[in-house]
Amino acid sequence: MGEKLPKGWKWVKLGNVCKVQGGFAFKSNDYVTKGNPIIRISNLIDGKVDLTDGTVYASDEIVKSLGQYKLSPDNLLIAMSGATTGKLGIVPKIFVSAYLNQRVGRFVNDISQLDIKYLGLFLSQPDYLSNILVNAFGSAIPNVSPGFLESLDLLLPPLPEQKRIAGILSDRLTAIDKARTATEVQLKAAKALPAAYLRQVFDSPEAQKWKRKKIGDVCELLPAKSIATEGDTEVLAITMACLSETGFQPAGIKRARMRSHDAALSRVASGEVLIARSNTSELVGRVAIYSGEVEGVVASDLTIRIKAGSTLKPTFLTNYLSSLYIQGYWKERAGGASDSMKKITRSQLIEELIPVPALAEQNQITIAVAEKLAGITALKQSLQFQLTTINQLPAAILRQAFNGEL
Repeated sequence: MGEKLPKGWKWVKLGNVCKVQGGFAFKSNDYVTKGNPIIRISNLIDGKVDLTDGTVYASDEIVKSLGQYKLSPDNLLIAMSGATTGKLGIVPKIFVSAYLNQRVGRFVNDISQLDIKYLGLFLSQPDYLSNILVNAFGSAIPNVSPGFLESLDLLLPPLPEQKRIAGILSDRLTAIDKARTATEVQLKAAKALPAAYLRQVFDSPEAQKWKRKKIGDVCELLPAKSIATEGDTEVLAITMACLSETGFQPAGIKRARMRSHDAALSRVASGEVLIARSNTSELVGRVAIYSGEVEGVVASDLTIRIKAGSTLKPTFLTNYLSSLYIQGYWKERAGGASDSMKKITRSQLIEELIPVPALAEQNQITIAVAEKLAGITALKQSLQFQLTTINQLPAAILRQAFNGEL
């Protein structure tokens, strides 16, 4: 607060220009299925007040004497307790009759000194409230009072300047939101490209002419043993985090223990194809080829190990199994009562039919797939970098505004 401020700007206590009103302590037996929404912390979502599926209601009879807690359009609200203390929300201009619940605060500003949109933008600066809360409460869950919030320091330009800053920031943040949404749409489309391309390869008219054989007839099924906390040998175990559509990820390897005999049987060799045998419905059947990235790793029984025979290239086998996975083939066929732990069996896998074109054609296909997927990966990385850059813009713009540089 010792920095030189632009002319007319000053630091004040929030309570000098704004009061914080707490909500009414509704009881659970006040709730009804329809009526007047009660705005709770859970209704503050992404800077807005949102009537979600979890919204609760109060009857007209309950709220008839609670006029001071009735919300108005453009009210700025703040969560005052729990892990999300400091979360903000603005009541939309078109809003039904709603009432403020306990532990949600409403800022009631002196309109002759403070623009409420400016206040919301100032408080939404990254780390502004979070730093204050950490310093005030440490690791404990905050439970702030109106008095605490009113004691915060607020940078206050003249009112016309507040309105000008709020207008510029609102326009720029809206433009950033639009850019973020457009980039997210492009990234989502890019993530769908591998599935579309592999489907094109393996569902093509040419592919329909390829001979098909059971995986068990053209591949060798290899053992994978269970992790044992009482095992006598420390191992580097492959986890599901190692298996991805972009290849084997060594960062997913974890230290674990196995019995020495099991560890020896489970050691993975370069060129083996690994499939997630048991995982969530979204991840079961995920596949990657192991190319010797880390020496001496082992596969647990959550992974199916297969070795391509002489008529199959391991990369072609991996591409085909990847096409099944990303099209949701195993998601539909995996067993298990819970979506959180689906399973495919070794028997299912070895009975699965796989196309087996000539080795020369397999080689051509794997080269073409590798080039295409590399291009898609580069596109996704570019869009992800773009999205990361966009997500950093609000903080930079807010910092610029409250340094008097707009």
